Amino acid sequence: MESVISRKERIKIICYLGVSILLISNMVFLASAQEPEPELVPEPLVGEQHEFNVTDEESQTGIQSINNEWWSLAIQHGGVQTLLLARNMTQENDPPGVDYQLTAHYWIDDTLYLAGCSFNGISFLIANNPPLETSFGCCDFELTYSPTRYNGTVPELDCNISYMGIQVYPGTSLQSTYDLTILHHIRADWNRTDIKVEALLDFSNTKFYDSNNIEYNAGEQFTAEIHYSMNVGIAHMGYEGFILPAGFTNTSMEYNLTLDSGAQLTVSKLIMKNNYFVNNGTGTHEMMGYSVMSCNLNNPIAQIIHGFPNLTYKDTLSLQSDPEVTIFHDRVTSNDIPAQVEIWKLASAIVLIVGISIAVLLIRKHRRK
Repeated sequence: MESVISRKERIKIICYLGVSILLISNMVFLASAQEPEPELVPEPLVGEQHEFNVTDEESQTGIQSINNEWWSLAIQHGGVQTLLLARNMTQENDPPGVDYQLTAHYWIDDTLYLAGCSFNGISFLIANNPPLETSFGCCDFELTYSPTRYNGTVPELDCNISYMGIQVYPGTSLQSTYDLTILHHIRADWNRTDIKVEALLDFSNTKFYDSNNIEYNAGEQFTAEIHYSMNVGIAHMGYEGFILPAGFTNTSMEYNLTLDSGAQLTVSKLIMKNNYFVNNGTGTHEMMGYSVMSCNLNNPIAQIIHGFPNLTYKDTLSLQSDPEVTIFHDRVTSNDIPAQVEIWKLASAIVLIVGISIAVLLIRKHRRK
C-alpha cells in the first residue's frame, strides 16, 4: 500500500524547500556582492597653453630664444608628464622657424629622465635626382584636442597638430606646398600609457620641378622620407646626460640602465612600423616602406629615416603612417601631484632641440619594488 503524506508533512516539506531556496539565493547574492566593481583609472590632468612672444633662456648656455607662438598640450598621468608642442621660435640671430615636440619626463630611482625625438625635416626623392629637403619653415599650425572619455575603466583622448602650407621650394617663385597633420590617440591605463601617433601627409597642392624649373610629368615615381632624431637622458644634465642606445636595428632602438642591484632596466624603446596607407584616385591602399637607424659613440643622438617609396606624382593624394608609443610607469594613484607648467618650457632647453621636430617614442619605466 502506498504511503499517504499528511497535510502537516506536506506543509513541512514546502517550508524546507522555501528556506533552502532563500539560503541559496542569499549565497549567490553575497558572492556577487563580494566582487568589487572595476575601479576607474584616475583621469589624466590635461592643460592647454597658447601664448605669444615669450622669451626663454637656456640655463646652461645662456642662449636666448623667443617663442613667437607656443601652443602645447601637457598631460600628467601618474609619474609621467607628456608634452605635445608646436611653436614658432626665433633663437639668437637665426631666422624664425616652426617645430614639433613630443617629450616625456619620468622618474627612475629618484632621478628625473627626459626622453624625446626631434623632427629634422621631410625629403623627397624623384627621378634619380639628389634629395629635395624641406622643413616647416614658417608655416601656420594649429593644435586641437578632444575631451577625455572613458573606454571601459580607462581614460582616452585625442590631440591633433596640423602644419599647413609647408613650402617645398622656399625662397623661390615656385609654388608648391604640402600639409602635415600629426594625430595622437592617447590611452592612459594604470601602469601604461599608450600613444598612437599617426603622420598624415597631404600632397593636394604639391608640385615637383626639375633643375630647370620644369614640372615633372604625372605618373613619375617618388619617395617621401621623414627624418627623426631621438635622445634619452638625465633631465638636468642636458647633452652630457644623454644615454647611448643599448642596441638597435633598422626597426627598433632600445635604451637600458643598470640599477644598483645590477639588473637591467629598459627605459625607452622606439619602434617603427613600415606599413603605411596611400590614398589615390582608386581609394586607400596599404603599402610597405622602410626604416634606417644609426647611432655611434661620438654622437648619442640617434638618427632615424622613415621612408615611403613607390608614390606616384599627381596620383598619390596623401599617405598615412601609424607608429605606436607605449609608456610603462608606476601605478597611478589619485594623490599624484601635477607638475608645474614651467617644466614643459624647460623641456625645449634640456633636450637641446633646435629647428624642426616630429616624434615617435616608446618609453618603458618600471620601478624596483
